[in-house]
Amino acid sequence: MKQPYKILLLLILITTGVVSAQEVVVYKKDFEVNKEGKVTLNLFTDEVLIEKSIDNKVHVDYSVSFTKYSKRQMQNYVEAIKVTTEKEGGNLAITSRGKNSKYRFFEIITSDKMALYLRSRDTVNIRKTKDSIVKEMYAGYKPYLKSIKVKPNKAKYSYEKSKGVRPKFVIKVPEGVILKVNGSSSQIKFNKIENQTELKIKRGGVILDKITNSKSRFHIKDGYFYAAEIEGAQFYFNDVYKGLIGSIKNATIENDFSKVEIAELKENVKINDYNGVFWFYNLNNNASFNLDSDYSKLNIYGKGENNNLINAFTSKVKEGSNPAANFTLEDQNINLKVANGLIYYHN
Repeated sequence: MKQPYKILLLLILITTGVVSAQEVVVYKKDFEVNKEGKVTLNLFTDEVLIEKSIDNKVHVDYSVSFTKYSKRQMQNYVEAIKVTTEKEGGNLAITSRGKNSKYRFFEIITSDKMALYLRSRDTVNIRKTKDSIVKEMYAGYKPYLKSIKVKPNKAKYSYEKSKGVRPKFVIKVPEGVILKVNGSSSQIKFNKIENQTELKIKRGGVILDKITNSKSRFHIKDGYFYAAEIEGAQFYFNDVYKGLIGSIKNATIENDFSKVEIAELKENVKINDYNGVFWFYNLNNNASFNLDSDYSKLNIYGKGENNNLINAFTSKVKEGSNPAANFTLEDQNINLKVANGLIYYHN
């Protein structure tokens, strides 16, 4: 049964045409689900935080904060948001359609955060650590919004909040349920989720703190992907224009036409790539690594170090030679197949 909810608290607190700040609850409800069941999320034009529930219930909480909006503008905005639910047995489906707005913003970008982003963008060939990748992930910059324009020659950056909208959408899911997420033009953040997860998203972004479930599958097309720590799962990237990974092991990446930075490459990692760009900043000397690539651009760091993976690359491509490479290399832990590639070494 579908149950749309709109809880408008406008008439209580609004006495004039325009107010400086106001929060409106759009949807708030809890659901009992089967612990072995499935929770399906269909998300369109939303920014969503998915986190762990501590009471074996699914909690859905959607609110919007307005700044300098009239009563009529708030009503129009909230009425354009559609949240429906359908529960069958122990399974639950939640569908949400958010609203785009020229005044919409998600986070004020401070000078420090913008400076951090600009440094990471302009110095991409400087070796990064896992900590620096994580700081960049949470700096508050969401590239597909492109809502803030700055000039690199300015020393300070500011963003004055005048008229704006800040949606807050939180979904809490209990441990054990299978989580299926479909999204379009949405930004989805996971916090302490260990559930088996299958995600497919287009024209949006995904932020993961940590993923350990080896049965999980993530498909991202035409967006960005940030992950602090990966210890399992399979990833499918297509036109991901900014990928940041703090550390990765026991995982597979299928990649097409995407740009991915990896701070720490650990054991049991398999990458199949076509026409992508990779930055490998720190290669684990004991890593078991499989790379099958075609028309790829690979950036390898630490060429002066005694590292099995670095030595595997340098044994095939001589210093100062043309970066184009076609070679294969197989041993106990390393399997490299590079066709029509460009390989660059950085200290």
